[in-house]
Amino acid sequence: MVNQGRRLKADRWNLIGNQSMIRFIFPSWVDIPGLIQGTVRPVVSKYSDYQRLGKDAFIQVSMTSPEKCVVFLADPQAYKEFTRMRAPFIRDLETMRPVGVFGDNLLTTEEEEWKQHRRIAQRAFTEKTPKLVWTETFGVLEQLFDIWDQDHGPRVRVSHVLDMTKTLTLMVISSAALGYRLSWIESEEEPWPGYKFSFQKALRIVSESLLAKTLMPEWTANLTEMTRSITTAHDEFYRYVHQMVDANRKGSNVMQSASKIESNLTRASGNVLDVLVAASDEDAVAKGKGLTDNEVVGNAFLFLFAGHETTASAVAFALGFLALYPDIQKDVYMQIKQVTGTRSRLEFEDLAKLTLVSGTFLETMRIYPSVSQIFRITSEDTTLSVARSGPDSNGVQRETVFVPAGSQIVGHIAAIHFHPAYWPEPEEFRPSRFCGPYNRDAYLPFSVGGKACIGQRFAETEGIAALACILAQYDVSVDTDLFPDIPGESRQARQARLLEPKHYLSVLPRRLPLVFTRRK
Repeated sequence: MVNQGRRLKADRWNLIGNQSMIRFIFPSWVDIPGLIQGTVRPVVSKYSDYQRLGKDAFIQVSMTSPEKCVVFLADPQAYKEFTRMRAPFIRDLETMRPVGVFGDNLLTTEEEEWKQHRRIAQRAFTEKTPKLVWTETFGVLEQLFDIWDQDHGPRVRVSHVLDMTKTLTLMVISSAALGYRLSWIESEEEPWPGYKFSFQKALRIVSESLLAKTLMPEWTANLTEMTRSITTAHDEFYRYVHQMVDANRKGSNVMQSASKIESNLTRASGNVLDVLVAASDEDAVAKGKGLTDNEVVGNAFLFLFAGHETTASAVAFALGFLALYPDIQKDVYMQIKQVTGTRSRLEFEDLAKLTLVSGTFLETMRIYPSVSQIFRITSEDTTLSVARSGPDSNGVQRETVFVPAGSQIVGHIAAIHFHPAYWPEPEEFRPSRFCGPYNRDAYLPFSVGGKACIGQRFAETEGIAALACILAQYDVSVDTDLFPDIPGESRQARQARLLEPKHYLSVLPRRLPLVFTRRK
């Protein structure tokens, strides 16, 4: 490690490296210089490390990977270069292992195999998908509002809004992606014949335990009640989705396999899984090879995982911001009211007019990107050009960084989103910055290039629809009983305390208590 660090002029030395799974054993907030970089550090440090070093990249070496190094990048130009090129920058498939647990998919493949997955998966997201997402989001939330009216009246306290938004996005993604509608009350759904857990329970446990399942040795599968629950949920989720794929291919309604609940739950037509299976089968006929059933399930799970927790996090953080900034919330509500006019509710065709709602969602994902970093591995020795003190304009100096083969490249999205050269006053929550032109190369919550997230429109439509639907009916405020004010606390300090993040596979609010009050 010492020789490697000296040769590369490393900026940071740690005992436990970023590529070691040991990091995930520690709480996300643990960050000890020289020992370990906490998993939440990329989110909370933002651009500060690069500002201190005076350049948009730094090199880290570690004892756990003494022959390798990690290069952190906060330069949009270099980011674009290493994400759009193939060799020598290849996907770090080891870091993607958790999302390949049910089968290979877009994130766990490379080269020709990836091209096949991409070609088929792209066709699953049709022009009809955003409208389906909008309709399902409004339908799911209107069910929730009925429950609130019946059980709580006009004022609803939610001790952690992420719990609500996770259920919301789980229901929307299950319906729009798999065609299977869920209930706000999980206990109402019964398991299908031959299953221990209902589909909803299995899906929830899988989405919450992905990292834990990856770290669990096989011998622990039946060791405790928790590990048994995780193992059963993963096994049964796999079977559930395979059964849905089989039913789709046979042209039958998957609910025929679950007659007990057929009357309560219906399928959403035109869902992503239906189109994915059809596209795969078309390729099998036309090109001689489609996706295997495991690969269909793997991609379906990827859509569920990527579209569930990430959007849930963004909507939760956005509601927290609006609770902290009532003036902005008022402006957003007035726009919703103006666009709605005399109608009882917004329609999908109103989406383009909701610029402040959209700006709120996009600004939230700038400040708290659900994925704070992306990773690549260098297949050979190479170099990257990075800015020393800002973007390559007006003669600003750039520096060439040598990157040896086998190094991990980290595209630090959270740092780029706080780069002062691209974002004036980056610490400020300002949705209006997205109501006009902005630097799209420096806005990366969905990455860029050929491997950018294919579900971007899905996620943005769901997030904007959720915020618009909630704000049209409810005023959102901080629950001061659970989050008391501190005399003399600054606005930024209060914001940091309320919106404190945690970070493992995605960035989530740690605890966010809010109050929803019916508008008159």
